[in-house]
Amino acid sequence: MKSKTRLTALVIAIAMLLLLGSSPAAAFDPTGGNNCSDGSGILSERTVRFLADRNEYLAANCSGAAIFVMTVRSLEGDTVENYATAVMRSRRIGDANEKNGVLLLLAIEDNEYIIVPGSGLRNILTPAVLTSVNAGSCQPYFETGDYDTAVLETVRKLSEYIIAGYGISSDGSQGVEGGCARISCSCREVGLFSLAACSACVAAELSGSFGGDR
Repeated sequence: MKSKTRLTALVIAIAMLLLLGSSPAAAFDPTGGNNCSDGSGILSERTVRFLADRNEYLAANCSGAAIFVMTVRSLEGDTVENYATAVMRSRRIGDANEKNGVLLLLAIEDNEYIIVPGSGLRNILTPAVLTSVNAGSCQPYFETGDYDTAVLETVRKLSEYIIAGYGISSDGSQGVEGGCARISCSCREVGLFSLAACSACVAAELSGSFGGDR
């Protein structure tokens, strides 16, 4: 019952935030180029290079899709959901028309992280997929303090799903005809995974708001 109450409260809080059009996290540090903002200094050169290479591939082969990684020391009393909302609204991630960007936000001192896909990827990065990515690629490393590996492996797995969803083969050629299916979805299929909420559906009522306002 407590978990359900928390889930409901989070959905209401995020919905109210979007309606008000404001966010306490609007002053986030945007440094770090088009691929990452490593405010907590946890990312290795290897991971930053991998992220840049993978984003270059996604941009060229998957209609401008991109994964943006942001690390901060603290959320300064904000919630990870609110902070992510501010980042998604303030920074263009992926293609503006396709809405195919992904945010991976880690708050080290708060021991929280969140994965937020744009609405254009909701048929690829479904709640089930995000839960699987979290369980296999993010949470095991995050919990042991190996944040760099958590980012590296999460980006690797997310990009693999995106590439496959767009029907691209390993050599960059078009695979499955038509690529990613552009079908209409229920708002309940919008995916967002938060460690704090322990649910890939916490923001299900947002109906694709993430990735819409840039």
